Amino acid sequence: MKSRICPRVRRMRAQGDHDGEEASKQQRDQAHGALTGGPLTFGKMLQAVRDGDELTLEVFAKRIGVSRQSLCDIEKGRKGVSPERAARWARLLGYPEAHGCGQRCRRSSTRRG
Repeated sequence: MKSRICPRVRRMRAQGDHDGEEASKQQRDQAHGALTGGPLTFGKMLQAVRDGDELTLEVFAKRIGVSRQSLCDIEKGRKGVSPERAARWARLLGYPEAHGCGQRCRRSSTRRG
């Protein structure tokens, strides 16, 4: 049985060896983004936590103390979150502060809301 491969991964493999050892970091990142929907942002991480807990946008927003619209904007990358707020939310959700604030504290969007 022939396995299905994402077209971007197929192109990457055609440019390098089959294991991707010779592929540049940028090519690997592009292939990873094609498979996962892009780089992990703080908003995407929050959405993953919310989805994992099977909570609605409204219930999750109330839990962390923001409006439903603000949470939606953060998840979609239209608003950023300060490192202090990210650390506070991590504590509220039962995660270590570093979970909310590690390398992901940079703004997930260039626009400010």
